[in-house]
Amino acid sequence: MAVLTGCGIERQPPLGKAWQGRRGANCLQVAAAPLNSQAAAESLARLREVGADTVAFIPFLYQETAASLEVSRSDAVTDEELLAAIDAAHRLGFAVVVKPQVLVGNGWAGTIDPGDEEGWRQWFAAYSQALLHYARLAEQQGAEWLVIGTEINRAAEQPQWAQLIAEIRGCYRGRLTYAAHNIEGVHGFAYWHLLDCVGVSYYPSLGGSAALPDLRRAVEGAVDRLAALSREMDRPLWLLEFGIPSAQGAHREPWRWRQLDEAGDGVDVGLQARVIDLWLENIAQPWLYGALIWCWYSNPRAGGDADPHHTVQNKPAEALLRLHWQR
Repeated sequence: MAVLTGCGIERQPPLGKAWQGRRGANCLQVAAAPLNSQAAAESLARLREVGADTVAFIPFLYQETAASLEVSRSDAVTDEELLAAIDAAHRLGFAVVVKPQVLVGNGWAGTIDPGDEEGWRQWFAAYSQALLHYARLAEQQGAEWLVIGTEINRAAEQPQWAQLIAEIRGCYRGRLTYAAHNIEGVHGFAYWHLLDCVGVSYYPSLGGSAALPDLRRAVEGAVDRLAALSREMDRPLWLLEFGIPSAQGAHREPWRWRQLDEAGDGVDVGLQARVIDLWLENIAQPWLYGALIWCWYSNPRAGGDADPHHTVQNKPAEALLRLHWQR
């Protein structure tokens, strides 16, 4: 049952603490298969057939440098493409997450820092304008979740978040979360009490050894740290991103996504499969709201045995998703 807020729009009731079993992927658009294409519809249907029940779509924002005061909506995903993707996902039975992320020229969102108090005020004015645009689109299309930010580490304690959350609540009735960067990012974000669950993107190093017993100990330790975080926060915890490239040595830096083609390390789809299998085995826990793997592309022919990137498509890891999610 929805409930009314002070601004008159209906909101969903608070989440319970029990595991919801949300399983799915972050879906990225590629040029070969726009999100409003038949190819993208086929890719979503494949993800659903594998056993996913939740999909996150990522419209990108852009700023030129980490210190920029201007944040613009990127044309990497158009509104038309995003709306079509949400509609297609709903027709397949998915719950949908709209997850805007900021691209930074020669950097990443965790480095964003406009400097002083006035710089943050201007940055948040631009960022809020973009987020409210996507909140309205999410409301228009009935998306179940909106992520208000992803890994914007240095903004974590800025007071403008409270106003932005209130403004989003005024035009969007779905649920809200934030994607903190690793466990320290969860500790640094000051506004969980205004959101519906604790979100985290989590790519811990799995050590120097790719031997299965060592990988198992590393993944178990990483999940133990998430369990401790869940107890500490006493709120539903959602693993909004996890995964590993299918590249040799990727267990050392599972977060690395740049220059994989040029790194010369070679492709290792077997390593990716072993690590994904261990993650899926260990995160089926009663304290976890769910988990979204990084990543799945709009092109159903993406990935494959020669691909070193994070996608699990057309690789042994995809078969393991099917095994765990359909169990």
